Amino acid sequence: MAFQLLKLVLTVLQFQLILTDHCIKRYFDQNSFVCACDTRSCPSIPGTTRPPKGYIDQWISSSQHRFNFTQIDLARLTKPLNPPTLVITLKLNDRRQTIHGFGGAFTDATRLNLLTLPMALQDQIMRDYFSTDGIDYSIGRVPIAGTDFSDRAYTYDDNNDEEDLELKHFALQHEDTNLKIPMIKRALELKNGTFRLICSSWSSPGWMKTNGKLVGAGYLRGLPGGRYYKTWAKYLIKFLDSYAEEGINFWAMTTQNEPDIAFEVSDFSFQTLLFTPENMRDWVKYDLGPELEKSGYGKDKLNLLLLDDNRQLLVNWTQVILTDETAASFINGIAFHWYKINNEPHYDELNVVHNNFPNHFLIATEACEGYQSSSAIKAQLGNWTRAETYAKDILEDLNRYTTGWVDWNLVLDTKGGPSTDGNSADALILVDTDKNEYYRNPMFYSFGHFSKFIPPDSVYIGHQVQGNSAGVYLAAFEDPSNQMVIVILNTNDNPVDLVINKFATVPVSITLDGHSIQTLITPSSNVN
Repeated sequence: MAFQLLKLVLTVLQFQLILTDHCIKRYFDQNSFVCACDTRSCPSIPGTTRPPKGYIDQWISSSQHRFNFTQIDLARLTKPLNPPTLVITLKLNDRRQTIHGFGGAFTDATRLNLLTLPMALQDQIMRDYFSTDGIDYSIGRVPIAGTDFSDRAYTYDDNNDEEDLELKHFALQHEDTNLKIPMIKRALELKNGTFRLICSSWSSPGWMKTNGKLVGAGYLRGLPGGRYYKTWAKYLIKFLDSYAEEGINFWAMTTQNEPDIAFEVSDFSFQTLLFTPENMRDWVKYDLGPELEKSGYGKDKLNLLLLDDNRQLLVNWTQVILTDETAASFINGIAFHWYKINNEPHYDELNVVHNNFPNHFLIATEACEGYQSSSAIKAQLGNWTRAETYAKDILEDLNRYTTGWVDWNLVLDTKGGPSTDGNSADALILVDTDKNEYYRNPMFYSFGHFSKFIPPDSVYIGHQVQGNSAGVYLAAFEDPSNQMVIVILNTNDNPVDLVINKFATVPVSITLDGHSIQTLITPSSNVN
């Protein structure tokens, strides 16, 4: 009897632990754990609630916890016994960019991995990403045809012996009808239609390119204003029209995914299409911009985003293209990726570009861990350090006028694929295709501290920091429902004591555990 009672107590304690962290912990050979889901058990992620006046909702994730929730009573806050390491003061009149959202990409690899799971788990992953009982993504990126995370290279006009300048053979592929479109439609259902979609092309058909091949480095043949550049613009319009017929409309389109990458990577063998800043400027000016306007996709209906490549290119590309009045008139925003060349993040370029072109918004459109050639294990189960690199990069970008941040593959397998040419990477959710289970990586939760708690139309609020801020990063916002939100990351081994002024009616004293991220939320009426 005593043994059965003890077993019952242990079961209750275990159940409470699962409920507290909403996680069935699974440890692999990394510095933290994953949250595992299978057909027997998959704890849901808690939805957010509006904290009452006089309270702060506190959500904490760390190498030990995931979305650990507590509520702080402002009336019971006490002054710290020792001087804090940091004092943060919000600058309530320093209101900057409006947030467009956070999200990930509907790659072919994502759907191929989903299809290896039972239907219930497939839908649970979609809920994990797109519902309020998940991390509530508000943006999805859609590749136009194939990418390096497809199981083959393809476009929509490959299978003909001659050039098809009339695009008579243009057709969506089974990857669209069976892979991407079903995912997008399910996401739209979960979001009740309030969802922003961005599309990006990887390559034109090979017959349009100077190298004559779908893969590898090649420009469009001829010059901007010529028949190949015009045909490529019309090809993109056909894609927009084809998806519109499926009930899928886009909020934005980028001018080209990574138009410079083959210059940066030797022996580049994936699908790509090269542009220089000058021929991109002239293509937008003479071909793409006018074709979008003529076809009903002008900048009031579809946001055209320049670049879609790494930050170190931002200053040069925007200077060449956006100083041309006609080209600039077709462009709404500037997209960039997080990948580092020579280990330099180039964050300062964001400030330079915003100051030069304040009417064109900035948005981060692709990131993944494991992309480095030095990463022996591309996909890593339970790596908390990667959760921190994500959060740090997002905060650095948000503090420099960035309006949104979009991850790469929603789902990969535990080897980081499938992909063409053996490419692989990490993802927020990894699927074990042999065991019918999936894992929410630490990055899933660190990213959720932004996507779940900073909805679209939130406004960035400036701040100043006094004290030793080494290893601590933060950003603050006011959301559309008049709540104050602050996200704070501590990458140090040791805890950091800090005080936040102007976030509530009284200074808020908190401790940031080592290697942790916190989101604090309180009604704006609490602010003094």
